[in-house]
Amino acid sequence: RAGDAGGVIPLEALAPGDRFLVGPGELLPVAASVCNYEATLGLAWITGEPEPRRLRAGRLAPAGALNAGQSDLTFEAAERWSDSLLSRLLKACAEGKPRATGLERALKIYIAAVLGLAALGGIGWLMAGQPITAARVALSLLVVSCPCVLGLALPMAHEFAVAKLRGAGVFVRESHLWARLARVRTIVFDKTGTLTLEHPGLQNPEALLALAPAERRVLFQLVENSLHPFSRSLRETLLHYPDALVSGPGRVTVRETPGLGLTAQIDADDWSLGRPGWIVGVEERNVSPSTAPDRAAPRVEFRNHGRVLAGFNFAESVRPNVAHEVAALTKAGYDIHILSGDRAENVLKLADQLGLPLNHAHGAMTPDDKAAWVTAHHPSRVLMLGDGANDALAFRCAAVRGTPVADRVVLSQAADFFLTGR
Repeated sequence: RAGDAGGVIPLEALAPGDRFLVGPGELLPVAASVCNYEATLGLAWITGEPEPRRLRAGRLAPAGALNAGQSDLTFEAAERWSDSLLSRLLKACAEGKPRATGLERALKIYIAAVLGLAALGGIGWLMAGQPITAARVALSLLVVSCPCVLGLALPMAHEFAVAKLRGAGVFVRESHLWARLARVRTIVFDKTGTLTLEHPGLQNPEALLALAPAERRVLFQLVENSLHPFSRSLRETLLHYPDALVSGPGRVTVRETPGLGLTAQIDADDWSLGRPGWIVGVEERNVSPSTAPDRAAPRVEFRNHGRVLAGFNFAESVRPNVAHEVAALTKAGYDIHILSGDRAENVLKLADQLGLPLNHAHGAMTPDDKAAWVTAHHPSRVLMLGDGANDALAFRCAAVRGTPVADRVVLSQAADFFLTGR
């Protein structure tokens, strides 16, 4: 957007040097420089990094970054939409190439041959002056040669299989899936949002239990509309506490300080949720966002008038039963690999946790790197599971593609099946 007075800018009209706004929850369409003091951006969707990144003014943000804050951010475009990585990835997501199977081709040839023979037989007897016999011959050829097994039994088997899979949380989108599945020997997983859950998990939920009901209510009001991954994790956990969901009198205005946290004044009390050591009332310029907190300290602190009420730790959460499923697939003879844009050390840690060889964990990969890896490893035998735009190019190369259903389903046109549960 060009701003309140300027209206909406067509993506094709963006040029290097143009300034534009990106609202909360919106994606940055092109690589651009941050114009605000600091911006909090989610990159899981585009690079696979699970934690949000804080960028100061003047730093370059990649195309596809998500505004994880609660206010508009101003950027200065560094490229045109046609040159943007996001533009290329979205085009790849939208490309669905039809796949005709051997059965489909055989049916076309078979039906054409049957119709041709029936027509020739009928015409032959008709030319001999026996129209009744001509009709009998043509009809007999059509009835006797009916491809019932191909035309009825196999579609029925397909419907039974699809119904069974839906009961297990798998929605089959592509009916030509089965023949390609039989050839699969390598299974490739994306990491962030595929093997792991979409948001970092709260590691110490007992800290919420220790809060008073009124304090949980305030905390829920702070995180209710925040797009920050830590806030979303807290909100999801607080949904299990009915006393936190009771609406208070009037509307609460929550203020976000990018890179630091959230504040609100409720009933003359000052509340905050943010980085360790962040004291309500301290101006942004007096706090050094580059100061790294102690790793043993809570990642987020909940405070009232500057007094710490609770500290919350967050960590990337692996989906339930992933280790069991990976072990079962390995035992069945499949070659399992992880391709991720996240840092290599995080990918290696997950591979070790799942019992995979470390040389099967590939981190810090760009979308082109992922596509090149699939292309180099017999793509006709590869099944890939991914969820982000950064998987789109590799999806195009793999024989079979699946994606978890998430809040941003970008691979719907390219996927053969969806995973509808966790």
